[in-house]
Amino acid sequence: MDYTSKLSQIIELQNEVEDLNPLFGQHYPVAIAVEGQFLIHEFDPQHGGYALTKEVPLPFPIPEGIRAAFPMEALDGCSAAVVSPDALDTLAEQVLVLHEFVHCYQHATCEKALKDQLEIARQAEAQGHQTWELDTPFPYDSEEFIEHYSAYLSALLADDAEEARQVRGKLRAALSPLDWEYMAWQEWKEGYARWTENQLQRRLGLKVNTYGEQPPYSRITFYVGGAAYFELLHRQESADLTDLPGLFERLMT
Repeated sequence: MDYTSKLSQIIELQNEVEDLNPLFGQHYPVAIAVEGQFLIHEFDPQHGGYALTKEVPLPFPIPEGIRAAFPMEALDGCSAAVVSPDALDTLAEQVLVLHEFVHCYQHATCEKALKDQLEIARQAEAQGHQTWELDTPFPYDSEEFIEHYSAYLSALLADDAEEARQVRGKLRAALSPLDWEYMAWQEWKEGYARWTENQLQRRLGLKVNTYGEQPPYSRITFYVGGAAYFELLHRQESADLTDLPGLFERLMT
């Protein structure tokens, strides 16, 4: 099947929302997982659309309905949005493709430099733990964590910046240094993508994504916390939310 016509809808969507974030002024590779292969499409500036440039075997099992972004050897280490074909079927699904483009942008601009600051990332690299961002153990079930993170989310959603600051101090005191780094990293990386996704949802008249807001808490909870933090900055400070390293520093400190 030719996916280039459907990918042209992604370009049209980017053009429509580019004013929300300059990262949508760039185009990113899309790898569609089909029948044991990645069909890699890259933007062709000469023709102004996507073209199928590579077909490579899947390097590992890919779950149905995948929505992800990661570096690909076939792209010389550049990151691509990795999706199943149904990601192109509806506007709501296409917004999730743009969510993955946020991760492509993070990877292309500042992600490595920020990771290099983290002890948890250095330890994972030394141990060959390539999936640490997905499966690092975290005390999600700790009563202290649940109490503080619930209060933190409530303060953010109530636009109470001072209460959020105070509760975040309690969170830092309650967590180990590595757990703090892990939380802040997820809030930055996934929270920023979720916040951007929800900006798109509001612009397009779609339902915003609140998945992960309610216990039991998990890694997805940090998507919610990060997004709520960035939304508070956006509303209260009119902050420049395109300074990704600066936003990460704020979460860490």
